[in-house]
Amino acid sequence: MVAQLSTAVTVALENVVRIFGTEGQITLPNPWLCNRVEPDQGKIIVQRKGEPAREINIETSVTSYSFEADVVGNAILSGAKQAPAPAMSWDDSLGNIRTLDLWRESIGLTYESELPGAYRQRYEWGTAYGAHCLILALDRPLTDVYWLNITDPGYPFMALVEHTNMRSPEEYGGRHLVYLGMYRPMSDPIFSTSREAIVASVAPYLSRINASFDASWITDSWAFGAPFAQPIVTVDYREHIPPFDTPIPGVFMANMFQVYPHDRGQNYSVGLAERLVEALSR
Repeated sequence: MVAQLSTAVTVALENVVRIFGTEGQITLPNPWLCNRVEPDQGKIIVQRKGEPAREINIETSVTSYSFEADVVGNAILSGAKQAPAPAMSWDDSLGNIRTLDLWRESIGLTYESELPGAYRQRYEWGTAYGAHCLILALDRPLTDVYWLNITDPGYPFMALVEHTNMRSPEEYGGRHLVYLGMYRPMSDPIFSTSREAIVASVAPYLSRINASFDASWITDSWAFGAPFAQPIVTVDYREHIPPFDTPIPGVFMANMFQVYPHDRGQNYSVGLAERLVEALSR
């Protein structure tokens, strides 16, 4: 018997069960019926060699969660310590856990909470802000400078970079690109605010930089957020910089937290990666 399993949290995989045998195959198009409001009707498709596919429809008036609640309730009322088959037994649950542990062991997966206490106490430390970048495409220049630092705390952004004052707008289809950068705590609502709302909120401040600016200049926009991108450096920061090696065999760490005393930057990231590669080659 050969089994193939795919699982993910953020990737949209096909949620189907297919069983292949010497005489044909059985398909469950939706094995995980988890609708909490309307009951999903079950379906099994049986395909025998040389025969047309046969669908077996399983009608129900209740949701799968209602079935689960009824099974648990009936087991409790009967005094049973576990529900009868086909409900999962304790052995089934423990078997799943053992299988998952073997799976994790085979790929070297260890969760953060399983790291040694002393390691976590020293290196699971500090604060990092998220980086938020808003890019505007304009039909004309906004300024005549490339990089403008904004130190006024009343502004919603701290850097205005007009990229097309360094590179020709012709390289970008005639568009003038303006980058507005800001660092914010991860609790800041900007990370859950719509792009349109952010554009509307920064427009009045662009008019303060160029009195002629009008929102009609904006032909397109893009918003990007990177969580925990900017570590906040304190006086004891150096003592908490983790080494490349971790307590997990075969797992090494390299991130922006380790570029100190430099600030975050692509050149420092490349340099950090080169040092890690050199350390691994020894």
